[in-house]
Amino acid sequence: MNTINLLPCPFCGHDLNTQDIEDTIYPTSSYIDEDGMEKYIYNIVCQVSAGGCDASILGDSVEKCITKWNKRVLFNKIEVIT
Repeated sequence: MNTINLLPCPFCGHDLNTQDIEDTIYPTSSYIDEDGMEKYIYNIVCQVSAGGCDASILGDSVEKCITKWNKRVLFNKIEVIT
């Protein structure tokens, strides 16, 4: 597997790049697709045992998990005038 660069956890700020990669990204279940091939569901976890908050995300490939984990939604600050 190539070098993986994960953004910090969006909930607690924990740096997942300091964790053991096998404890961070791993297959969590499998299924049989329409062609009869076994496929895996992968999980990225902000490990509590490493100082994280247990946030996680699922994807049907390691690459999709990484993309989903690294995606951030930016909100514009709204000023409320009373």
